[in-house]
Amino acid sequence: MHTFLVPILLLLLFASCSEERQTLNRLEGVFETTEFVVVESNTDSVLFIASPTFEFSECDTRSNSDGGQCEVTVTDTDGTTYDYRYQLSTGKGTDYITFRLKDAKENDLTRSLTPNLVFELRNEELKLFTNELSAIRTEIRGSRDYRVSITATKR
Repeated sequence: MHTFLVPILLLLLFASCSEERQTLNRLEGVFETTEFVVVESNTDSVLFIASPTFEFSECDTRSNSDGGQCEVTVTDTDGTTYDYRYQLSTGKGTDYITFRLKDAKENDLTRSLTPNLVFELRNEELKLFTNELSAIRTEIRGSRDYRVSITATKR
C-alpha cells in the first residue's frame, strides 16, 4: 500500500509545481493597463486613475516560494519607473499577488499596489483587484477604505 501512495503524492506535488511554473511563465512579459481605478468604498468616488505598464521578469518557482523574490517594474505614463518584488500565492481557491516596493518612491500609484490583490490571469488578460479580505494599510487621498481594480493585456 505504501508503495502505491508514494507515486500518487509525487504526481500531486509535480502537478501543483507545474501549475505554478506555468502561471509564472505566462506572467513573464509586458502588460499594458486598460483600466486602473481606485475608488473610495463607501461613496464609489474615484480617488485615483492611472495607466502604467507592468513588466514581469522571468521568475522561477524557487524565487516565488522564497519570500517573493520575483521582480516586476511598473512604469507610469510619465516614464517614472518603480521596482517591485512580487509573490504569487493561493488561498481557498483564490490566487493572490503581493507587491513589495524595492525603492523609497511613494505616491498614490505605489500605495494602490500595497494591499494583497486578487490575481487572475486568463489568456493574455491580467486582472488584479482588492476584495473584502484585503487589508488596506496605506492612505490614498485621505481614505483608508478603498478598492483597487486593474486590468491589463499582454503586449
